[in-house]
Amino acid sequence: MHNLNTLKWLFSVYLYHSMNVPLNLPPYPYRLSEEKGKQYIYDDFRKKWVVFTPEEWVRQHILHFLVNKKKYLPGLIAIERKVKHATEQLNRYDVLCYNQTGNPYLLVECKNPDVPITHDTLMQMAHYNMSIKATYVVVSNGLEHYAARADFNLGELVFLDDFPDFAQLT
Repeated sequence: MHNLNTLKWLFSVYLYHSMNVPLNLPPYPYRLSEEKGKQYIYDDFRKKWVVFTPEEWVRQHILHFLVNKKKYLPGLIAIERKVKHATEQLNRYDVLCYNQTGNPYLLVECKNPDVPITHDTLMQMAHYNMSIKATYVVVSNGLEHYAARADFNLGELVFLDDFPDFAQLT
């Protein structure tokens, strides 16, 4: 018979492995920690430990991908900030990258790998972007990624084959 601490340890190992899903993004050297039964992952961009959720797993991979592969500048990336809509409702976006003149260029919405990217997911991101007005948008669950250029004149999204490089945004 297992004691309570052993069961907690086994559960935390299961939780870690269930959230440590291999993603359709390049791996990076992440750091994990546990405190009082909660799992944490170190966020190199916010310089702090954050709760390790499936969505955070995706966000951290995307952040490292944007900086290491797509050459975005870490100082021009905002994470989990509130956005105010015309309806006065406040929500948080996941990642917003600015260009070198300080204009929003890439809005990223991250989802849990178990959450399929649907029309509703794309509409959520488009709704956020009505206030932000980023040139490019990406929705990802870490397995599927949809990138698009927002055409505000036509009121539509033009889908791309890949995430835009930072060079495209300057």
